[in-house]
Amino acid sequence: MPRNRPDQTAGLAEALSAISRRLWISAILRASAVALPVGAVAWMVLTRAGLTASIAALLVVVVAMGISAAWLTRIGSRWTARAAAGALEDAHPSSRNVVITAEELLRHPERATPAVRARVLHEGAGIARGVAAPRVVSLGRPAAFAAAGFGLLAFAWTVAIAGV
Repeated sequence: MPRNRPDQTAGLAEALSAISRRLWISAILRASAVALPVGAVAWMVLTRAGLTASIAALLVVVVAMGISAAWLTRIGSRWTARAAAGALEDAHPSSRNVVITAEELLRHPERATPAVRARVLHEGAGIARGVAAPRVVSLGRPAAFAAAGFGLLAFAWTVAIAGV
């Protein structure tokens, strides 16, 4: 029977942390993909309405950051260790709910006997070590959308500066 060794627990926690970071980055990229072009359009409207470019930019940045921060706070549960365990299970369905159970036992060790907890943590750590975080959470699509948003921002800025 595997013992509940700290290195196994740490390995599982590190894998879930890496996945959680990627989930967080994905959320930020998605927020940027929306905020950048919307901010660019708002900046154009405000400058056309007579505000100076710097005042319009300040207003847009403050409002966009506030809305983005509120949205990211609201969806904060999407990048917890629990969410990371769920994402890992989705990417590795043959794990049979072991990773989700192991993550739960990290939070609530009293829910299982020491022998059962040690076995589940051992198996969960083994599964987590075998799956790379980029395979669980791909950042390609969110990064592409954020880049497109940045491109729209650059286009809007160029149009506004040119006075078209």
